[in-house]
Amino acid sequence: MEPSPNRERRIRILPDRLANLIAAGEVVERPSAVVKELVENAIDAGATTVAIELEAGGRRRIQVVDDGCGMNADDAVLALERHATSKIADPRDLDAIASYGFRGEALPSVAAVSKLQLQTCNNTDGIGTEVFIEGGQLRSVKEVGRARGTTVTVRNLFFNTPARRKFLRTDQTELRHCTREVTGLALGAPEVGITLTHNGRTLFECRPNRSWQDRAIGLFGREIIQRGVELDHSHETGRVYGLLGRPGDAGGGYRDQYLLVNGRSIQARTLRKAILDAYENTLESGSQPFFLIFVDIDPGSVDVNVHPQKREVRFRDERAVYTFVRGAITAAFSGFDIDRKQSASTTQDDGKTAEPLGVAHFWRDARNTFVDRPSRVSDISRTSPSPSSNTNVPPQRKPQSFEDRDAVIEPLRTINKKQHDDTQTSLRVPRKSDLPSEQNDQEEIALNRDTKFWQFQNKYIFA
Repeated sequence: MEPSPNRERRIRILPDRLANLIAAGEVVERPSAVVKELVENAIDAGATTVAIELEAGGRRRIQVVDDGCGMNADDAVLALERHATSKIADPRDLDAIASYGFRGEALPSVAAVSKLQLQTCNNTDGIGTEVFIEGGQLRSVKEVGRARGTTVTVRNLFFNTPARRKFLRTDQTELRHCTREVTGLALGAPEVGITLTHNGRTLFECRPNRSWQDRAIGLFGREIIQRGVELDHSHETGRVYGLLGRPGDAGGGYRDQYLLVNGRSIQARTLRKAILDAYENTLESGSQPFFLIFVDIDPGSVDVNVHPQKREVRFRDERAVYTFVRGAITAAFSGFDIDRKQSASTTQDDGKTAEPLGVAHFWRDARNTFVDRPSRVSDISRTSPSPSSNTNVPPQRKPQSFEDRDAVIEPLRTINKKQHDDTQTSLRVPRKSDLPSEQNDQEEIALNRDTKFWQFQNKYIFA
């Protein structure tokens, strides 16, 4: 783009109003971002109850009411200035952030693109302060009677930036984003009671809970706990705990995936990869598992100051965190792949009983349908028909792909009627990478000499 010929190309400091609008563009993308910032402020203020009210998906009105510590008159006005905060005071504080907010940008960014009313009180005499800002311009400050706590009301979001307002989606879409945001916040602070209403209708109401399990039941229902695989494992790296959905229950979207680091609902490529890698070879193509994973780690080992909306984090040792999380989840899954009569605890080589890595929900129990959907070769061997079952094998089709074609030598040419009817009680198709290098040729010859074949659940098995 060519610069305007009438404009002098000199460096200048941007006016505060323009700077606030630019900052707001990074922090406030849509109503859900406003909800996130306001609820985080409420939790940081020590609130025990937070009520969120929305109108028109948050586009028309967002109101957050809390019973936190509140502010005095001076702080109420100062809180609406950029880079004003009570949560950090020294550069070293950035190395171990323990609060949700810390930049002092949320309120002024929201106020720059809306009509914002702030009511707050930090005492018990019933006299508080009301501040009204319109498009970043202070309109009024006055005393108001109210109880201890803070109420922030945001009206007509993006009223002064029509281009931004046009990018908002339908009320239902914006509401869905808000609901997911509140759900993540509710999971990260189970001790805080949270209520969400839309257009006067209560969407959910969570009372203060003692544990994340109780909060998960309140948000997702009791069945999610009963059918899931509970995880809790500690290591010098930190602690990982939560709930893993069974592969057989996997769906097609990402809506039911929640990842929290030190109570903060975030996105982290390292953690997401660790989780999905632990599900390796257990999911249908294109399906996504449900998971609710909490990672507690030394705040000094994680950097939350890498994203304008604090949605992403980075770890000091990405590899260690990846290995820790994936190993814990893999161990939890393997704990349910053992004999159903065996307890969740394991025995070490020295004869001592190790601490369990999971909770014995026995997700491969015959009472559920997952055993009818084997996803590993070892699972198929347990669910294969016995020699006396007289199972009819359907007509075979040429397989479209194999994980390891080297393990299969001209499979379709070696099939005859007798082999077609054969079954075996134990099956393992070794990958070439699983075999010592000096055994590859012998194993390959053995497979070629006596190959058995059948179809199970639309999958072709060779041995």
